[in-house]
Amino acid sequence: MVLLIETFIVIAMIYFIYSAGFELNIMNKVIAVTALVIIFLVMPVTMKALGVILLMMYFFINMVLVDEMDNESV
Repeated sequence: MVLLIETFIVIAMIYFIYSAGFELNIMNKVIAVTALVIIFLVMPVTMKALGVILLMMYFFINMVLVDEMDNESV
């Protein structure tokens, strides 16, 4: 059951990275994949959800900042 949940989270995060990630540069994708690997190899199950939430927050903040910078340059 835990394995099923973890697999679902991994698939969801990969989808999230590559759907939202088209607006991000390649470096952010590398950081995201590295963070995912660290989260799922090192952290215990209870910490994985927190790690995923932090990663999503990182992306959200990153996309908002990128949008703000684009708006200012126009």
